[in-house]
Amino acid sequence: DEGAKEIAYALKENKTLTKLLFCGNSIGNNSAKEIAYVLKDNSTLTKLELQSDNIGDEGAKEFAYALKDSKTLTTLDLLGNKIGDDGAKEIAYALKENKTLTKLLFCGNSIGNNSAKEIAYVLKDNSTLTKLELQSDNIGDEGAKEFAYALKDSKTLTTLDLLGNKIGDDGAKEIAYA
Repeated sequence: DEGAKEIAYALKENKTLTKLLFCGNSIGNNSAKEIAYVLKDNSTLTKLELQSDNIGDEGAKEFAYALKDSKTLTTLDLLGNKIGDDGAKEIAYALKENKTLTKLLFCGNSIGNNSAKEIAYVLKDNSTLTKLELQSDNIGDEGAKEFAYALKDSKTLTTLDLLGNKIGDDGAKEIAYA
């Protein structure tokens, strides 16, 4: 945790770093909070990868708060971070206000139909997100149907990756007809 806190402090002071790839370090939600806090004011970071860092719902909530204010972040990769419906819903709500994020990678978490519905709802009005990856989560037919509805209204999303979820024939048909 101390190392991640130092990285957060460095991000606050750094005026040149555009990408930070800090994967597989199990930083947990406390350090995620520190990093998220400085994202609000950082004016250079465009890409943040925190794969398999064990940030959970609490860490995701902190990144949601940061996304609301971020002016530069275009890519957020939270693959394999034990994020469930609560954390995913907070990220979805943040996408209502965020005007810079173009890629959100949310693969290998525990995102189910409830949070998929919230994410899909936001996609209808979001004007920046072009790529959304939700591979290997827990999304079923109900969530797929919500994404199908969102695809009909989305003006910017060009890639939706739902590989390895629990989507059956009904959900697949809805997406196919979207």
